Amino acid sequence: MYSSFCLTAAMIKSWQKRDYDRNMESEIDKMFLEIFVKCSNDAYQQGVRASGEVVDIVADEVRIYPCFWSHEPKPEKMRQKEQYFTETGLLQSQIILDGNGYLIDGFTSYLLAKKHGIQTVPVGYGKRQIVRASHKPGGKLYS
Repeated sequence: MYSSFCLTAAMIKSWQKRDYDRNMESEIDKMFLEIFVKCSNDAYQQGVRASGEVVDIVADEVRIYPCFWSHEPKPEKMRQKEQYFTETGLLQSQIILDGNGYLIDGFTSYLLAKKHGIQTVPVGYGKRQIVRASHKPGGKLYS
């Protein structure tokens, strides 16, 4: 709900002025504001990630595991996703990142965002799981 909230130095200055009738203009105040704003926003975004909310991030900051590049989506799948995007203006699949900022789901949405020059994309966060399975009992295991 509030994932795009961003605390600014101007907000803090106005609260200090309103609540304490204090101007924050000294060099020490400016250093404090810079550190406080960065740490507060980092902590807020970390809380958003832990809560499962969707966060908007710069598309170029999405990191891609090499396995995605080596197995690009089939053309038909991309056509379907492109058609949905053209009709709705929305990415059909949510982009999911792991805790290190690597994409674990939503590669087609990422590719469409890059293709259409979308600067920021909504992402959710999840955990990467490796599953080993076989097609039949006693068969070759795949992961």
